[in-house]
Amino acid sequence: MRLLIREYLEMLKESGEFDRLIPELLLAMKIAPISKAQVGVRQGGVDIAAVGKTKNGQDCLFLFVLKRGNIGRNDWDSGPTAIRQSLNEIKDTYLSNWVSLKHKDFIKKIIISTTGDIKQDTKPNLDGYIKENTVEAKLEYEIWNGDTVALLIEEHLFNEHLLSDESKSDFRKALSLIGETEYDLSHFYKLLKHLLFQANEKPKNIIKAFRTTNLIINILFHWAATSGNLKSPMFAIERSMLWGWEAIRKNELSENKLVIESYINLIISYARFSHVYFAKLQPHCCMKDGLSTYSSESVLITENIFEQIGILSLIGLFQLTLKGFAPNLASEENAKIVADTINALIINNPCSGSPCYDNHSIEISLALVLFSELNHQQEAKEWLQDLISRATYTFGVGRNFPICNDSFDDLVEFYVSPSEEKRKQLMEISTFIPTIAEWALVFNLDESYNFLISHKETFKDTCMQLWYPDESTEQFLYSGPAQYETGSSEAPITLPDDTATFKKQIYNLTKSNQYEVLENMSFYKCGIPLLDLIASRHYRTPVHPQYWQEIISRNYESELN
Repeated sequence: MRLLIREYLEMLKESGEFDRLIPELLLAMKIAPISKAQVGVRQGGVDIAAVGKTKNGQDCLFLFVLKRGNIGRNDWDSGPTAIRQSLNEIKDTYLSNWVSLKHKDFIKKIIISTTGDIKQDTKPNLDGYIKENTVEAKLEYEIWNGDTVALLIEEHLFNEHLLSDESKSDFRKALSLIGETEYDLSHFYKLLKHLLFQANEKPKNIIKAFRTTNLIINILFHWAATSGNLKSPMFAIERSMLWGWEAIRKNELSENKLVIESYINLIISYARFSHVYFAKLQPHCCMKDGLSTYSSESVLITENIFEQIGILSLIGLFQLTLKGFAPNLASEENAKIVADTINALIINNPCSGSPCYDNHSIEISLALVLFSELNHQQEAKEWLQDLISRATYTFGVGRNFPICNDSFDDLVEFYVSPSEEKRKQLMEISTFIPTIAEWALVFNLDESYNFLISHKETFKDTCMQLWYPDESTEQFLYSGPAQYETGSSEAPITLPDDTATFKKQIYNLTKSNQYEVLENMSFYKCGIPLLDLIASRHYRTPVHPQYWQEIISRNYESELN
């Protein structure tokens, strides 16, 4: 285990990743950071300051100088960011001017911490400096190289109270398989379940579980990145966020500030993973059929296209949702770049107009929510027009329509050997048709809606329906497909002959007492973004129609006035 952690430390490519890891480790060691590393901000030579106890139980002020990689001669004494300059600045400036009165009598321990090692050409200089400047019981120095940090991580974040031998074995198996494109993450999910749901429900234990989960997720991500498979860690961080919130909800900890702060580190990891994932995928989206290289069969290409639309839409919505709260992680400009990339993907991959599964309405809705929030009206309209046009044709001819289940075998069987009996079976239910019909109202596509209605006979064998959550939905939302355990379906839906009547129906629905809104869910009240939409993409739970029906309702109300 220690070797795996050490290899992870060596993989860290950004100093900021090490800067985030050390405070988590210190907290697990019962050492409380009082300041954290800030990019471009000098803190008297100190990257992280923390208070705690020495091994002898004495009060101590820990002052960290962090360095990524090996420390050689140039790192030791060359330039304003060199280790020696930082140590001198701590001695001359920080200890004189920055130490608060309550920490004046504490032992001061300066720790040089690196993800690598001290090179032999530098060790004598560093040892000499430490010997010359150490003041017994007042000012002491330590070196934490990669081995030391790995040992401390193993002792405090992977200890036997959190991870059993079986869980550690699951972790190793997940690492060995994370680069495989078909890996189902079963070992990771088993490990995650042990961490989050078998932990004692006390807040401190949940916090420890979150710290370990976040570290494991980041190790998995770096391993996956070396093999070029970033999809698996994206699924892993989604599941971690969902199960993490379920642990908070189940133990009624949503108002515990320390628990929420620890959980937010998972969100930060999601932001970092998303950035890397988007950077890798974007060039392929902007090329004609750029994503088809990842699949050889047309059905698999379509599956992949819609999967990427869903993942990218969540990335864009995340940027938009957090733009005012975490400007260093998210911005509206980033959201627009993501939306433009999704539009390029749609244009460059014509199969984006022909979903193969009914539940691809999830990805369609996620993208259209992003487009509507950013006022990408034209992009949304062109895609919807294409979706409606193709839907009327494919349902009409009884081929290539989005089948009502998610069975790849059924899809291939019907494609190879179509039969009337199988057609009726696979066309029996549709959430796709009412979803695109209602989105047509959002973007005032009256002509497209009327075209859809003119083909009513095409859908005579299809029960159109939409699923709505209820007050019990949150009990199931973060753990699996919630629609099978809770909520209600509006079925059969009969599309009105004109848009005015349809808008009025939706307006009345949103004003009814039975319309359960997202604002009542715990994650929303706590200001945590997008967990319902992550659950929709991850577990295939339908997107709450509130996302588009409230737009229709507001527009209708505005027209009345």
